[in-house]
Amino acid sequence: MTQKHKPVGNPLPKGQLILILALGLLLSAYLITLISNYHHSQEELELAAIEQLRLQTESRAAELAYFFSDATSSLSTLSESRELSIYFANKALKMSMRYGLEANLISLRERLMSAVEEQHQKGHAIFSRIVFIAEQGELLADTGAAPATAQIDWATFLTPETQGAQLLSDLGDIPFLVSLPYFFKGKFKGQLLAWVSLQSMARHLATLDPVLQDAIYSWDGRVLAAGDRWNDLLPEDSEAASNLAIMSHGETLTFAVNAENGVDGALAVKVLLPGIDYYLVTLYAQDKVLSHAIS
Repeated sequence: MTQKHKPVGNPLPKGQLILILALGLLLSAYLITLISNYHHSQEELELAAIEQLRLQTESRAAELAYFFSDATSSLSTLSESRELSIYFANKALKMSMRYGLEANLISLRERLMSAVEEQHQKGHAIFSRIVFIAEQGELLADTGAAPATAQIDWATFLTPETQGAQLLSDLGDIPFLVSLPYFFKGKFKGQLLAWVSLQSMARHLATLDPVLQDAIYSWDGRVLAAGDRWNDLLPEDSEAASNLAIMSHGETLTFAVNAENGVDGALAVKVLLPGIDYYLVTLYAQDKVLSHAIS
């Protein structure tokens, strides 16, 4: 007996097959367009987020520049104090330490102390310590503790050839100093030095956020100050770490981070501090870039 094959259906007409094929191609093209637009939108969104982060970094850089500008102007104002001019006027008159000059020195030190304390009382201390160095390199007045001065060669800070306050940073254990030569009746008489308060400066740096850290770089690529968790977001690759130092103003860099820190990668943004030869470098955890940009 011949076995009959069960019919499985009637083939569609050729015209319908062509229509289905065309619809399939159109749908595929539509999906490809959607995916392409999605990726393009994502790229645009990421670029916009990076630009927003760059603007945020520039804003903090401007705050830091203002802080340093305030520090230099504050020391310039202090150099015009009555206590300084009285001391050198009496010294020019050959007044001895016993008959008045020592009292002038005490008044000078009290004036320096009050300059530090007044800032603390206002809640925005700029300086943590101020000293005055005589023209021969002798420490004349100091608001700090005596033991801390034992290893410092004060004469190296004298700059009779300069004019105006300068911000110094290449000082080993001292991150930042403001230095100002003092002149009395046109003659160099000494130098005012002020330690910039790191606690106050840290208010302008991102230091506590585990996915956002700031550091101040010198013009030659040295880290002068950084957030407490800065190292957690540094590149694991030494070449990428070197690139952080040589980046220019406005440049960005993405790199891998040590996975043990709980962050897969980071984005670096580098901007120049206005009016100062320093850079602010901000590291963002890469998976938080979008959230930081819109926050």
